[in-house]
Amino acid sequence: MTTEVNLVSTDYKIMSSHRYQCLKCHSFGQAFQTEADAISEAEYHKTTCTPADPFMQSEDGVSLQEGDVQKRPVQDMPGLGYLGWMFLGNCHVTFVNKDINERFTYQLIKGKPRPGEEDKIPPHFIKVLTGPNNTENYTYIGNVWHNPVPNTNPEEIEHKFWFSNKSSMTADAPSVVAFKVVLQALVTGSMPDWLEIWHEGRCAVCGHLLTDPDSIDIGIGPVCLKKMF
Repeated sequence: MTTEVNLVSTDYKIMSSHRYQCLKCHSFGQAFQTEADAISEAEYHKTTCTPADPFMQSEDGVSLQEGDVQKRPVQDMPGLGYLGWMFLGNCHVTFVNKDINERFTYQLIKGKPRPGEEDKIPPHFIKVLTGPNNTENYTYIGNVWHNPVPNTNPEEIEHKFWFSNKSSMTADAPSVVAFKVVLQALVTGSMPDWLEIWHEGRCAVCGHLLTDPDSIDIGIGPVCLKKMF
């Protein structure tokens, strides 16, 4: 795993392997013999870089439209909440920092129960959007494990993120840190004023594209909603 050795720009950082990591599209450059060569390539990359998730505010100031996917803020639904919505199944979610207009989009994939633990909630595999294709360009960063909190109601769930050394990202990458910070805020019930949580126009349970206006409002498709209630 590489580590940061020199932050030379607000747009990228240079790794110990003498390659850059772009902080806008999250891509990595090739390894060079010298740091100077890596910086030179990073400076050129800045002129052609496309942010991973272009932030396009619509005129009504409420919804975002990108292709055929309509994004909206997720409602903090009674009895479900943001955490309940995020970990229903296979979810796409964007965390938006309103103060600095920064955002990261994540894909949460529900795993399968391990043998002998069928009664427990399986972990979720977490990926972050790292390219212009918002359906394919995701990079694995780690897992969220769901365990009953000791000495409490067994229905209460603690959500713990574990960064994976198998990830091509680094533990201090902005998108990784952002996920940890937001998850911790939601777990402790201290959602900051600067944070907005958006769904990506896909059902939080099955991941299918949403087209029904009511489904778009809550981020869950009608078939999955019927199964839930």
